[in-house]
Amino acid sequence: MPLPRLIIFDFDGVLANSEPLAHDNLGTLYAKHFDNQEIKPLVERMLLENHGKTHLQLGHPILVYLAEKGLITPLNEEERQKTYDQIQASHHGTLQHRFTEEGLPCVPSLVSTLNTLKNKGITLAIGSNSLPDRLLFSIENFVDENGQHIGNQILPFFKGGDLLFSAPRAFQKPHPRVFQDALEATGIPGEEAVVVEDSPLGVEAALKAGVGRTFGFTGLNRTPEAVTHHLQEAGATQVLTSFEELPNALG
Repeated sequence: MPLPRLIIFDFDGVLANSEPLAHDNLGTLYAKHFDNQEIKPLVERMLLENHGKTHLQLGHPILVYLAEKGLITPLNEEERQKTYDQIQASHHGTLQHRFTEEGLPCVPSLVSTLNTLKNKGITLAIGSNSLPDRLLFSIENFVDENGQHIGNQILPFFKGGDLLFSAPRAFQKPHPRVFQDALEATGIPGEEAVVVEDSPLGVEAALKAGVGRTFGFTGLNRTPEAVTHHLQEAGATQVLTSFEELPNALG
């Protein structure tokens, strides 16, 4: 099989091991907002069980779930939106602070694998539900498996940030918009592209965009066996368990 001309990576859960920090942070913020520590593990579990969905997609369901459990007073839609907005604003700031203080762990062997792909002449891009400024900030705070800061080594692989694509608020995955934008910007047809995704919703989005092959990735997932099944059901060409497998899997 010929090598692809383009690889589009999802970000969280593929390049960045950000979800444990993000889930812990959101659980803490919900518990603080309602002054009830019982809330924290329930929020974290709901985020984990809805792998691939963003806080934007889960904010209202979380609040409904907490009310059903009797942990908060039921809120109407306007109150839920106000609460979501307050928690999301705090989440953005406190998560950035944690990334700055603790560093953001990236997938093992990131630099060496990206180098291998670049040397094969493959264009590399990122397609994520995350906002553009959050993507840049996260990359800048990447640390490798040895705790070394490597952020300044990563952006050149993606044309200095020109090939970072974010899904607009109304077009989050599984909508194909973010992958369509990457294909259009690079001028590379979908059949000559590969997407690497850690969530079934991302796989679904890639298939809708007409991408030739979509690889599932479980190397950073905390429930890899369950996610593997869901990725395969969604239509992943194959599922990788480590980032180092990618160059050989391309053919």
